[in-house]
Amino acid sequence: MCNAFSAVIIEAGDIYWQAGIDSHEDIIDKFKLNKLDKKPGGLHRIEITPENMDYLNPDGKWNFKHDEAPPEWWNGKYKDLCFVEFEEWKAQVYSLINLEVAKSPIHPFKIKLPKKITDEHIYLVRQWVSVGNSVWASVGVSVGNSVWAYFGSLFKLPEWQKSYPYQPAVDLWEMGLVPSFDGRAWRLHGGKDAKILWEGNLE
Repeated sequence: MCNAFSAVIIEAGDIYWQAGIDSHEDIIDKFKLNKLDKKPGGLHRIEITPENMDYLNPDGKWNFKHDEAPPEWWNGKYKDLCFVEFEEWKAQVYSLINLEVAKSPIHPFKIKLPKKITDEHIYLVRQWVSVGNSVWASVGVSVGNSVWAYFGSLFKLPEWQKSYPYQPAVDLWEMGLVPSFDGRAWRLHGGKDAKILWEGNLE
């Protein structure tokens, strides 16, 4: 199981990694290191992970781990080189995350509800429906997509710099409203019991 900063290092001191790839085998395939992998000691797999798996504290303590027995050529200088690359990885990864929001996420069913459901809310539901091509398989799927839409908004990915495509669901979430669909009608839920506050057909 690979986590956080996963890298492959060779005796020459070259270190291979890519933000977003935490599988050593995928790294080996991407950088075409398969021949070296077949040689004893040809390459070495390492990981650097946050203490207590606290990924929301990039400035906290991070632990170095050998993913396999170190090769004969391994010494302390390689660990130092790994931490240099790790700092670059950390800068790349955390530049894409809104940490302040991630540390204090909004629970939609614990915030104050709007006094009534308005045309503005229904308009946002319509926009959310259009994002999903107007087809949602079930209540679970539509609610689940709202969850992922909200947490997706915590990431500042390049393709989302101009416009976040799932923003309608996020706007509803931040208003304390979560949409669902049962194959027939759309609903807006809110409050501590996720009560149905509105139900309708958007066709």
